[in-house]
Amino acid sequence: MKQSDDLGKFETPVGAQASAGDIAAVPATQATPGDGSASIALGFPPETFIARAAGGVPPRGQDMNGFLNRISRALQVLQAGYLGPYDATFAAAIGGYPAGAIVSGAVAGTFWVSTTDANTSVPGVTGAAWQSLFAGYITQAQSDTRYLLLASGKVQAVTGAVTFGGAISVPTAAAGDSSAMAASTAFVTAGLTAEAAIRAAAVANEAGTRESVDNGLAAAISNEASRAEAAEGSLNSAKVNRVGDVMTGPLNIFGQGGAGEVFGYGVTSSISATNTAKSIFRHVSIAGVGDYATIGFVDPTAVYHELRYGNDDRLRTAGGNVFALTSELPLPAKQFIQAWVFQATNGAWVTFPVAFSANASAICITTAQATERDVSQYNGTNEGFTITVGGTGDTYYTAIAIGPR
Repeated sequence: MKQSDDLGKFETPVGAQASAGDIAAVPATQATPGDGSASIALGFPPETFIARAAGGVPPRGQDMNGFLNRISRALQVLQAGYLGPYDATFAAAIGGYPAGAIVSGAVAGTFWVSTTDANTSVPGVTGAAWQSLFAGYITQAQSDTRYLLLASGKVQAVTGAVTFGGAISVPTAAAGDSSAMAASTAFVTAGLTAEAAIRAAAVANEAGTRESVDNGLAAAISNEASRAEAAEGSLNSAKVNRVGDVMTGPLNIFGQGGAGEVFGYGVTSSISATNTAKSIFRHVSIAGVGDYATIGFVDPTAVYHELRYGNDDRLRTAGGNVFALTSELPLPAKQFIQAWVFQATNGAWVTFPVAFSANASAICITTAQATERDVSQYNGTNEGFTITVGGTGDTYYTAIAIGPR
């Protein structure tokens, strides 16, 4: 084919100036079967190929003008260089775009190329069988970040090593310039000369400065030796060694707790010299009573409180009150008592905190709230009882039960 074979472009579609009665909009399918009208599906229908004498219908010139108009308009669009966007309906109708088909993207200037036949996937979607028409080409933005512009008034940064094959000429900056611009030979030479002069002056002054520093250091070392010797003597005469020394007075250790709170720990002794102090915090010897290990504190009103543990294995208050043992409670042999608070409604089952070995021998229940109610129990076992309440709703109760271990 030669360029001269090009017959020109459709500047005007066929039938553009035809009157309404001389051109038809060809439908997709024949509206009235057998009437001789053309359609996209049939073209000119079968009845137009039958002789009129045999009942046929001649083809209509309006349909011919409609076909030519439609085709020439489609060619005119292609001649204008238009590439339409992806059309899902069209793709489904033709069984998908062929490999190499080009459609325009949603953004002007972007185009997609089909990478497979029968392609119904949507361009731009992850996994779609389309690629950019410009895949593999560098963009202007990528070029600006990758290459230096030969003529540009803006600062351009270079990262990594760069090898130049010829001489490079750069302007000489003013003395003392600390910017990131390239340094000329003249700038470097001037800087080195100035630095050499500064260092020569520093070397000239260094001998006198060092002598002064050395004298000061010697005096400081002498003073530190005297101070350390005096401190060692003070420690040996007034402080306690970790091993071997005996304290002649009480040891008190104090610390600061939270806001306004002071707490202390200590080991003190008020026993006679004939006894050995082994108690923690305080050891008390009371004439006619015996020795006690105690813990105590002073409350905010300056009253001292104390708990004492004696050599009879009993706990006492500072006033002499003795704490009772469980075995000393007034209960029958092999019996124990338990008390607890619970919440229940009328007719609820109440379980003992600890089951007795047999049925409880005594159960006492009272309300634990400011509520007047009649309350009792029945069906008592070794595991619990059923509560009877003269009222409705949940209420808290206090119970005491006695039973065998």
